[in-house]
Amino acid sequence: MGILTVTALLFLGVLGSYAVHDIPDRYDFALNLQFDGQPGAATFKFFYTYDRDNQMLRMAVKVLSLGWVGIGFSRNAFMTDTDVAIGWVDSSGAGYLQDRYAFRRGLPRLDVQQDFILYNATETDGYTIIEMARALETCDTQDDITINVGDTIYLLFAYHSMDPSSENDIPQHEFRQSMIINLFGSIVEPPPPDNLSFLDLLNENVIIPGVETTYWCKTFRLPDSIINTTHYMTAFEPVISSDTTAHVHHMLIYKCSDLTTIVGANNADGVCHSVHEEARDCRDNLLIAGWAVGAGKFVYPENVAYPIGGERGDTYLLMEIHYDNPDNLVGRVDNSGFRLSLTQEARQFNAGLSGVGAQTNSNLFVPPNAGIFNVFGYCPSSCTREFLPETGITVFANFLHTHTVGRSVILRHIRRGVELPPIDQNLFYDFDYQLTNHITPRVILPGDDLIVECRYNSTGRNFSTFGGESTSEEMCLSFISYYPEVPITYCVSFPRTDQYEDWVQTHAPLALDTYRQIDELGEASNFFNSFQWTDQAFRDIEDVNLNGVHFVVCGSETTGEDSGYRAFNERPPPINLPYEPPDVCSTGGAAQFAYSTIVVVLMAMLSFLL
Repeated sequence: MGILTVTALLFLGVLGSYAVHDIPDRYDFALNLQFDGQPGAATFKFFYTYDRDNQMLRMAVKVLSLGWVGIGFSRNAFMTDTDVAIGWVDSSGAGYLQDRYAFRRGLPRLDVQQDFILYNATETDGYTIIEMARALETCDTQDDITINVGDTIYLLFAYHSMDPSSENDIPQHEFRQSMIINLFGSIVEPPPPDNLSFLDLLNENVIIPGVETTYWCKTFRLPDSIINTTHYMTAFEPVISSDTTAHVHHMLIYKCSDLTTIVGANNADGVCHSVHEEARDCRDNLLIAGWAVGAGKFVYPENVAYPIGGERGDTYLLMEIHYDNPDNLVGRVDNSGFRLSLTQEARQFNAGLSGVGAQTNSNLFVPPNAGIFNVFGYCPSSCTREFLPETGITVFANFLHTHTVGRSVILRHIRRGVELPPIDQNLFYDFDYQLTNHITPRVILPGDDLIVECRYNSTGRNFSTFGGESTSEEMCLSFISYYPEVPITYCVSFPRTDQYEDWVQTHAPLALDTYRQIDELGEASNFFNSFQWTDQAFRDIEDVNLNGVHFVVCGSETTGEDSGYRAFNERPPPINLPYEPPDVCSTGGAAQFAYSTIVVVLMAMLSFLL
């Protein structure tokens, strides 16, 4: 008797007492999925829990229909190359679940290796309920996709009002939709603290300029109650105007220096580069909150909060909003911003937020039509050794950020020449879906090195891309949330300009004098756009970033008596032992892995019933 048969019999022994009414209580997260523009579609609910210890997803779907239901995971929003689970309950009450793979449109092909494991199938009150589990890595390289922690992924969902007439005759869906999601970035929200209060920081009837990119800044004087008594931020969430959802790309909040000398400093707003200089300089101060398109509410762990006001001397905040308006539309009015959740109760740890990666300037460079091109930003050991406490800091969340040609971002961690597993990564980055991910807590010690590695694909873009704030420009950053708070606002780097001169000397020696006379970004763009690129030129300019000397800037405006940033030249850290992810699918391991997955699913189901 095979493993699957034995497991199925064990399931049948306990399903009789399995309650369906408490499905939400058995899962950490619930989504109400919408079939946009499809009138008559039923309610489709998706529940899931990420089992971090066993590297698996436990899932349930609940659909107001008595036919088949299905979900799928894909790297795109379509049916092609999609890992699919289709389940139903027949007229006798028997439950079915099939693992299929869609190579093209039409009925997905049945997998030889069934990796979606059914542990409940029920029809009740007009709903079909299917509960299942799947390992993140199934070792099925033919008909499954690996679900990597941190990656964005497309969730497809569909159903039909009728059951299949047989296991091999499944009618085409009546309703189908997809959504992009990160299944691993949230935590279960702790109970709200006592005496919770809210602070809204909102724009007021801002007319979005009719240009592609606008950074809008607004200052806020904190209420006297916060200025006089330290408050602790336990969560923040976006408040986005319904009419401008398509334009609000990201929002940031900075602590500000004392602006009392500026007339009208409270609620002063305008395009960021035009506001008062002292307010504009706040963008170099401590960043306390950030949001980008795709994200929702961010909640701190129950033992961590971000302190504001009181003895810290905070008086003003500055909010920055990036408006993305590629069609140059006019007349759009925005009232977006943040809602902060605050309490006067201190928690065990005060949180900090710091940016690491590549300095956003013209030395961040992606050549035209580069199929794969890597950029690196460094936070070296000399910086962490100076600013981190002896016991280090614990990173509990992270926000990865590039723009439209970014394809993946990895926050790498080096300790004394040995590369540890990535702190965070998104190997399928999507510019239109960015969020701060809660991660497995990681300690960074003094003397550790951090590398932010960004992979770009500029295929089809016939012009060079430089670092900058515009959507059509690029960034390569990681914003780490950690405790305890330390005096580092940024730790960033960029290759020294003279190394680009060496590259020009090698590949276009007759143009070296022209390159040396460049003093504007537009001139640099014209120079590189007209350059005759070869594979070797691509690789050599990438090597400037990877192995060349970098100019490093680290520290904060609030580092005490020695207030200010440190700036120095340093080479990237030596990596004597690169990180290699464990191979769970090595020869002989796949069968054992499949067996372990089934046992884990059974134990998980039994735990629900005890």
